[in-house]
Amino acid sequence: MIERPRTKLPHVRRPNDDETPCAVCDKPINITKHKLFVWVHEGGASIVTEAEGKKLNETGHRGSDLGLHPVGRDCIRRYPELEPYVVGVKD
Repeated sequence: MIERPRTKLPHVRRPNDDETPCAVCDKPINITKHKLFVWVHEGGASIVTEAEGKKLNETGHRGSDLGLHPVGRDCIRRYPELEPYVVGVKD
């Protein structure tokens, strides 16, 4: 489990219907084409692996599980500590 890094861009346009904000910088990401996600937990404060997330949910923290959120490639490069937590989703 790591603390969720947060970067605020100066001005980010609102996501359209096929987009959702990056888990780190809020830049809109097209979710119909994007394949990289992180599991956000603890009400948005932490990023967890699948095993950590399952363990937290089993021990009564299910309410703080926010599920998978997209993360941009630029944010993964900027924060290399995210790499072990990135989940690749295939079609």
